[in-house]
Amino acid sequence: MMLFNLFGSAFIFSAILFFVLGLLAFIDNPKDRNKQIFFIHALSLFFWIISLYLGYLLADQGFYAAAETSFRFSYAFSILGMGSMTAFLYSFPNIYVTFRKAAINVFIYFSLLLALVSLLTPWILDSLQIEDGVYIADNLGSLYFIYSLLILFNLFIAAYLGVKKLRNTSGIEKRKLQLAFFGYISEVTIIVAINVIFPIFGFFMLQRFSILFTFLFIVPSYYALHRYRFFNLSVITYKVLRKLLLLSGFIFVAYSFSLFLQDFLGGAGYIIGILLGLVFYDSANDQFPSVISKTYKEFQNGIRELKSEIISADTHEKLQKAVEDILVIRLNMTKAWICAIRSKNINNHFLVHLRDEFSEKLKDFTKDILILEEIPYLRISKKAKKVLKQGMESIGCKICLPLSSGGNAIGFLAINYRDDINVSRETISEIQSLQLLLSVSFMNLLLKFNLQEENDLMKAIINKKTKLLKEKYKEIKELLRQQSDFIAITSHEIRTPLNVALLQTDDLIQSSRLTYSECEELSIVSKSLEKLKNFVQRLFDVQQYEFKKAKLQLERFALSDFMRGVFKELKPVLSDKHLKLKLVDHVKKHRRIIADPSQLKQVLSNLISNASRFSERGGIILLETETDDSSFIIKVIDNGPGIPNNKKKTIFKKFRTQKGTGGLGLYICKKIVDLHKGEIWAEDNPEGGSVFAVSIPLK
Repeated sequence: MMLFNLFGSAFIFSAILFFVLGLLAFIDNPKDRNKQIFFIHALSLFFWIISLYLGYLLADQGFYAAAETSFRFSYAFSILGMGSMTAFLYSFPNIYVTFRKAAINVFIYFSLLLALVSLLTPWILDSLQIEDGVYIADNLGSLYFIYSLLILFNLFIAAYLGVKKLRNTSGIEKRKLQLAFFGYISEVTIIVAINVIFPIFGFFMLQRFSILFTFLFIVPSYYALHRYRFFNLSVITYKVLRKLLLLSGFIFVAYSFSLFLQDFLGGAGYIIGILLGLVFYDSANDQFPSVISKTYKEFQNGIRELKSEIISADTHEKLQKAVEDILVIRLNMTKAWICAIRSKNINNHFLVHLRDEFSEKLKDFTKDILILEEIPYLRISKKAKKVLKQGMESIGCKICLPLSSGGNAIGFLAINYRDDINVSRETISEIQSLQLLLSVSFMNLLLKFNLQEENDLMKAIINKKTKLLKEKYKEIKELLRQQSDFIAITSHEIRTPLNVALLQTDDLIQSSRLTYSECEELSIVSKSLEKLKNFVQRLFDVQQYEFKKAKLQLERFALSDFMRGVFKELKPVLSDKHLKLKLVDHVKKHRRIIADPSQLKQVLSNLISNASRFSERGGIILLETETDDSSFIIKVIDNGPGIPNNKKKTIFKKFRTQKGTGGLGLYICKKIVDLHKGEIWAEDNPEGGSVFAVSIPLK
């Protein structure tokens, strides 16, 4: 009996927690649809737990008819509880998955009908199975199978909705949904197995213990209420909730220990139980987080921490998470998010606000901050006030911090808070101090994703600057010519001492005067000088192509002989890198072409060098040639990681590689091929890797 009393206290405790959870959410805003549905769910579970508790209590006391009625109530409220939670997951936080209205109505009315059938008829619970005056199990009715199907259907739909919504939500809303969804699915899966599935096979032993698994939902729900402001309850509501939780914990601990100790200590057990409850209350009161609004000093510290997070954020997701963690979770704001201002939706990396009158007006406030309640007092036109006010109300924010670049609004930080939260002028100043840092960080993130609109924005800024410099156009043109000459002269002057240094280094290495370790060190120096020489040569080549100074020295030569020469020269270089180079020549030996052999050789050298950087140790690079009626084609094929489709058209641009930045080799290849009136492109290797192809006209 004592064991059941302990479980009885768990029944009552979980019922109270459900009731408090639903009641406080409902009282805070009775007009909120999600809170209404959640209140129905919490109330259904409250009556489900109470009816179960009374059923077991009455059955143990021998009042079987009353126990049977109480258990029928529990079946009815389990239907209502499951159905209301499915409805809650459907609407919270917003509706992302839509069902036909007729299907929703059928679901609601069928659930209500089956709940009434369970309550008023023996078709789900027929009677109680009694043996030797002891309640053993339920005798199930003819519609129990339909009841089971409805419960399983609710579980399936809830899981489907949860998974769908987790894919469509982000940030703090996603974290709220994760706690509610995984807690609910874990709880219901176990309880359904114990109370619905097992009874079909005549196994009822675990039913009395199933109530303990409700804590799988209760605990995450209360954690979400505090940690992520699950329903955005008012501060007063949070304070009441905190006190009720502490009081409930005190009652549960005191009552449970009193029941446990009374068999050993008699009346003293109650006193010790109460004392232990008080110890729990005092300890929990110190440890349980406070929900009172932060002071200005704490707010200031939070903003300082947010600034450091902004500096380190290298993706929009990390930036958004930092904003939510500091402003919402720590500093008690209701919601905070960063939006990019765009002409159209871009991709899943950024939240987007489509350009409208509101975003256009933000251009006038790129060095200011907008407070919704202060808009009527701004010294601007009535029309502008109306646009700003309606814009902020439509996106649901009370603070808007425009983010800018070059005098143009590129996005904004939006913040919402409850009316009972005191947002002082000092607080506003702290938020505004984020503007410059946040603008720079956000612009860098936009440029990092190579968004076309940012490119257009930068072009617009450049054009604006160019117009101001039109009068100095001739001077700039002359400076460019001088720059070209300077690069040519500088490249020549640098290469000369580099060649001398390389020759001297090689002579020292070949001499017998140095030790082995000294030769190794000089080899490193020699390789570094060689890399510097190649880089200087590439810079010279780039400026030659940029200013159209490069000329072709066309010759007529046999393509097969040329390819074998390139193959013999590059094969040892790749062998040092533990790579194999193979030549597959589909061109007839007598086939002659017209091209610049030295520049064509540079193209192949660059392509093979590029392939070697992305090939694994022991890999094979294939050099393949073929001709058709109008052109000859050379392919460099590797078995590396391949090239993403979105980068195949950009890797031949200056300072672009498969990794995004830093290359000149492919840019030079493109310029040489263009001079030959040919084409160069990249495609996927069917066997894995990449194919770089060069096509040059035969004539």
